[in-house]
Amino acid sequence: MIAVIFLAIVVIAGAPGATLYAVLVGVGGYALILLLILTSAAVVLYFHKRPELKVNRWKSQVAPVAATLGLIVAGVLATQNIAVMIGGDEALAAFLMALFYGCLVVGIILALIFRRTKPDTYARIGRQDI
Repeated sequence: MIAVIFLAIVVIAGAPGATLYAVLVGVGGYALILLLILTSAAVVLYFHKRPELKVNRWKSQVAPVAATLGLIVAGVLATQNIAVMIGGDEALAAFLMALFYGCLVVGIILALIFRRTKPDTYARIGRQDI
């Protein structure tokens, strides 16, 4: 439903589809890189906190750390070139970066609040078996 509303606004505004596509793909690619950085770092922390799982060092430390470092390089390059990723508009790039990181910070703050005030809700975050 949100996609339909967004698409209707774009059509009514007369925005060019190719430009919109470039912006959405650029933002989506940037978000994916950052999510992969967080995920690969989480793998290292997960296995560090659970030594009883007895996963070999390659799978629990070396490969995830190498992946994290490589993705950090990709993230830095993407951050430096975000305007190119979304079609060249510096003002739009600055707005989207602020929006993206603002949502990230709000999500972290909400998770911390839920962890303290609603532990059952916090425990269900990210679970698909709700």
